[in-house]
Parts: sequence; C-alpha cells; structure tokens
Amino acid sequence: MDPKLINGNRIYDNRGSLRFSNELEFKKIKRFYMVHNYNKNFVRAWHGHLNEEKYIGCIKGTFQISAVRIDNIKRPNKKNKIHNFYLNESNNNFVYIPK
Repeated sequence: MDPKLINGNRIYDNRGSLRFSNELEFKKIKRFYMVHNYNKNFVRAWHGHLNEEKYIGCIKGTFQISAVRIDNIKRPNKKNKIHNFYLNESNNNFVYIPK
C-alpha cells in the first residue's frame, strides 16, 4: 500500500469554524504526537517505522511530507518512488503512511 492523502474539510458559521475528516478512522491509533518547530525551514528526516502506521495533519503553518517505501532496511532501493505531500492549516487534509 502506498501513502495517500485523506481529505479534510472545514465549515464556518457565526460561532467560528469546525475542521473534520469523515475519511479518517482512529481504530488502530495507539499514540498521538504534536510537533512544533522553533525555526522555519527546519527539516525533520528519517522517521521510518516498519511496524507502525502514521497519520499526519497540519494545525498551523505549512509543511511538506515525503515518503518512500523501504523494501530492504539494510540496503534500500534508491530508485523507489518518492511520494510528496504538502499540508497546511487551510486544507485540513491528512496523510496516511503505511508501515
């Protein structure tokens, strides 16, 4: 399975806004993290997990996620497809990255 974009949405009324995703399921989620970088253009890299799935969303700002299937942990194929996603606080989307 490849990484995929999970669509989110936002609705507005006189009270404010509500962000949601009807496509996101939380059945297998065991942990939750929120990451905040102090500096712009900071790169967090190599967060490979062989046994965990990831769901990534953006609360504030904009960022890029790149994911590559690791076919061999000791000698990964450098020609494997790179999946690039761009998330920001306005699009309300998530990225699913399989284990």
